[in-house]
This record gives sequence, structure tokens and C-alpha cells, in this order.
Amino acid sequence: MSSVDPSRLGIASAVLNLARTSGNMLSTAIMVTIFNIYFADQILQPKHYPQLLMVVKITLLLLGGDCLIGG
Repeated sequence: MSSVDPSRLGIASAVLNLARTSGNMLSTAIMVTIFNIYFADQILQPKHYPQLLMVVKITLLLLGGDCLIGG
């Protein structure tokens, strides 16, 4: 933000906030989609915890890879 002309600081701040919010929404949508693929018709119970942990790991790996590619 320090490299932006002071007269355009508001616009730069808005674009930065838009990028952060869009990234957050996209990652949440991806996570919910993956969870729905694995647990669409199930009620989560303790017997599902190992599968839930696997889904969380897969999701974190996918989103971490996305961050590396995007960064």
C-alpha cells in the first residue's frame, strides 16, 4: 500500500479487500463442495471421524497447492 499514490489509496484498499474476500469465498466453496462429495447423505457421527480427517487433509492439500500456484 505504500507504493500507491495517496490520491488512489482508497481504490487500492478496496481492491485488496476484494481480493481477500474473493479468495476466502472461493476456498470456502471448494471446501464445502469436497465435504458434500464425501458426506452428502450422512450425518456426521464419531464413526465418521477418520473419514472426516482424511477429507480435511485432502482439502488442505488442494487449497495449499492452489496458494502455491497463485502465489
